[in-house]
Amino acid sequence: MVNTAQKHFTEEKQHTKIKHKLFRATLDTSMSIANGINYSKKETKPYTYIDLYAGAGKFKDEHKGSPLLALELFEKYKDKNKRTFSAIQMVVAEKNEENIEELTKNINNEKQVLLLDDLLCTFCSGSWETHAETLKNYIKSSQWGFVFVDPFSLELNFDNLMELINQSPYYKDILILINKSAQERVLGKINEPDINKLCNYFNISENNLKRLFDFVKSKGGSNETVVQHLIKRSISKLDKDYVINAAITRTRNGKLEDSNRFYLCLITSAIGVANSFLEKYAEELEDKTLKNNNMQLNLLKTSPITKYVSLEEQIVNIIKHENLTLFELSKKLYNVFLSWKDSDGTEIPHRQALITAINNLINNTKIIILNPEKAKKGCISSKTNKLLSKALTTKEDAKSVILSLYR
Repeated sequence: MVNTAQKHFTEEKQHTKIKHKLFRATLDTSMSIANGINYSKKETKPYTYIDLYAGAGKFKDEHKGSPLLALELFEKYKDKNKRTFSAIQMVVAEKNEENIEELTKNINNEKQVLLLDDLLCTFCSGSWETHAETLKNYIKSSQWGFVFVDPFSLELNFDNLMELINQSPYYKDILILINKSAQERVLGKINEPDINKLCNYFNISENNLKRLFDFVKSKGGSNETVVQHLIKRSISKLDKDYVINAAITRTRNGKLEDSNRFYLCLITSAIGVANSFLEKYAEELEDKTLKNNNMQLNLLKTSPITKYVSLEEQIVNIIKHENLTLFELSKKLYNVFLSWKDSDGTEIPHRQALITAINNLINNTKIIILNPEKAKKGCISSKTNKLLSKALTTKEDAKSVILSLYR
């Protein structure tokens, strides 16, 4: 029998590589921020990584899956003089028996290679729901952590996941792969038996789902509109500042399609984690744009003055209704559904893009900073009265900057 992970997710698929780049960037920043805050507060709180659909750990071509990629990041903290965590813990769940055997072997081998002898690792054989109490205890006992959720197709139940994470959600970062295409296919045959899978995924009755479907269609919406509504409805139960849904595509014949097949959903309250995810996503989109143009740069789009025009328009449209702190603006810009198909890297509001766009608007007397003297030190240049990168380093910094439309 072929392992589930090996059968369905072979590493030669380019979209898997994109997913793993986003995963690595986000987990790396999550750990770095936690380690830094522990240091500043002179604390040693542990860090817990939880992988709910861990697979076999490796693909058939020996490329590493998420658990082994996480171990590579943990290696940076194996020297106890360079870390503040009292412990780094890994909890992995996998329901396929053959996969869990391979996973155990692969993780233990990797721990030896990376000299991570003191890493605490718990293996949960079977679906993670059957280990819910164990997982809840890990989440409750660890302030810092990362939860990775990469189910196959429609096997997730969002309410069960939210209940698990809500044990102690604030300092946990969550990354979820959502198979948008599979959900839209089911909605395309809403009277077929598979509708039950989607109802279970979002914990909605069949009648209510059909009513929602009919309402959205009557307003000219699409199946994607229905899916986006259901995702928002499910995640609204978490008390988190940022919810970024970044579409990624799929691979066909070794090449990436220009389509939105999956959402990689980041749920976090750390502005730095959100920024790292967005920077990596913008990098992948810019790479896509270059490849689509035979690696030729569009000089107009990459000019420092014109690069973020679309982002500038978004900012003006948001601020014209009310004065906002930079933190409030970032929440409005981050809590969206980003398109792989229709976006390029210049439109993604990561830190540098957002700072550049705001400063362009200040230059062009479109917006102003109110009471710049009240902003946190280092957020605004005393010479130019423009934003510096530090303004989007922490939420406290971002909350101290107030933006207004120029009147």
